[in-house]
Amino acid sequence: MCGRGKLFYQSGKVAYDGQLENDLFHGTGILYNEVPEPLPHSFDYSNFEDIDENWISYEGNLVIIQGSSDKTRRKATECCC
Repeated sequence: MCGRGKLFYQSGKVAYDGQLENDLFHGTGILYNEVPEPLPHSFDYSNFEDIDENWISYEGNLVIIQGSSDKTRRKATECCC
């Protein structure tokens, strides 16, 4: 699949909304965490290596990463290869 599309978690929540290329995230989009966890302590915003599941969403440019998993299913909203 390529073009603009949405990827959903099995729960029905949106996992990704954005550009796809060859069934992979590629380009501008928003990646959503299905179950974000609250921060148990203050967070050092200069170091995102320790973010774990303590994030809600990421919006920006994504360069080809895994496009699906056991927890997700794809739904194209349009395709324009």
